[in-house]
This record gives sequence, structure tokens and C-alpha cells, in this order.
Amino acid sequence: QGGPVFDAPSITDILQNDVPTVGGHAVVLLGTNFGEAAAADFRITVGNTLCLSAAWFSDTAVECRTPAGTGHVPVAASRWGLTGEGSTLLEYQAPVVGHAVG
Repeated sequence: QGGPVFDAPSITDILQNDVPTVGGHAVVLLGTNFGEAAAADFRITVGNTLCLSAAWFSDTAVECRTPAGTGHVPVAASRWGLTGEGSTLLEYQAPVVGHAVG
């Protein structure tokens, strides 16, 4: 009875995890249960914001083009109506002040 049961996607690591605050930087997310093929219902969020774009590579690797942000922000993946709650954080670079005028 019923259909197949899926586990929620889970992000375990972020490659290139020191991104500019302006966004638009590509990071590769490693984990599990991203699915066997790209799907329209696949979503990656940084905090509460969708990635500018997401690319599926495999069941264990996807790419996110980061939105603008600051600080250390949780990243989550969703598929099949399931969202993986993880403790993996994207780290935005601290802003750098070039020089003060005065």
C-alpha cells in the first residue's frame, strides 16, 4: 500500500565555503538523497532565500549560486516535499573597509 518512501535530502559539506557577501558565487554542496535526476521540485535555500540558481550533478552533489548575505547561514535542500534540516553553514566573508574618509 502507498507509494515509495523517500528520505529528505541532507547536506553534509560545502566546497568553496567562504563566499562574497554580494552573492552570485558558485558553491558545490555534498550530501545524500538529492535524487537520481534533476527535478523541477528540487530547491536549495541559504537561510530563507533560494539560491540564485541550482544545478543537480548527482544524488550526492549539487551546485548553488549564492544569494547575497552576511554571517554564517544554514543551507537546506528540498525535494519530494521534504526538507533536510542540517547544521551545515555557508560562511560569507566579512566586509572589508578599504579606507576611512575624514
